[in-house]
Amino acid sequence: MDEYIKKFKEKGKIVIEDITHSILSQKSHSEYSDYLVGSLRKWFPISSGAIAVAMNSNFELDLKNGSNEELINLKNKAMQNKKNYIKTEEGSKEEFLNQYAESNKILEKDYQDYSIDLKSFEILMGIDLEKIKSQRKENTKTIYEKLKSNFNIRFLVEEYDEEDCLLFVPILMNNETRNNLRKFLISKNVFLPVHWPLEEKINNIFERELSLICDQRYEKEQIEEYVDLIINYFEKGE
Repeated sequence: MDEYIKKFKEKGKIVIEDITHSILSQKSHSEYSDYLVGSLRKWFPISSGAIAVAMNSNFELDLKNGSNEELINLKNKAMQNKKNYIKTEEGSKEEFLNQYAESNKILEKDYQDYSIDLKSFEILMGIDLEKIKSQRKENTKTIYEKLKSNFNIRFLVEEYDEEDCLLFVPILMNNETRNNLRKFLISKNVFLPVHWPLEEKINNIFERELSLICDQRYEKEQIEEYVDLIINYFEKGE
């Protein structure tokens, strides 16, 4: 982003950079940005928490005493129900998806000046960041090595920099193939998300993209197992 951010700065603009996807990478942000913001909930098993950094000044902000309890309680229920559904297939997928949707509605309406909830803060304080980065990098490397010669897909980021710690590994294919592959993986209890919805109609990435999981909850063998399902799907022409 450096090239683009520098151009905005040359025009006298204030730049707020979202570093959510790069927050654990060796180069996490542009030195030209004025402010940095990033979600921590996408990386760690927490119900609330984000980071905001003023690069050239200090924040003077009084936070409310406590967190948004309605939001936290609903997010915790959704996280637990999703965990139970994936592990035991008990309950309903719609239930936790609706809970996530409702929690997002709360977040949109009532989010300002709350503190991170205590449980999430304690989880963050106990996290081994180096271990997380190491596991994610190993998992990402495994995905690239196993799929780099597969002609049915291509990586959105074609050249992976091993100093980067990815949130997920986005791959591209035609829409019908992506949808059929995703259905096949769901039938094998592998749930992969898609990102970048077509809100502004800038491109059709949302129609072709599939996000491969590389996070720290999974060992290399587990990553290999689900990537092999993708490889076998194309080899057998499912």
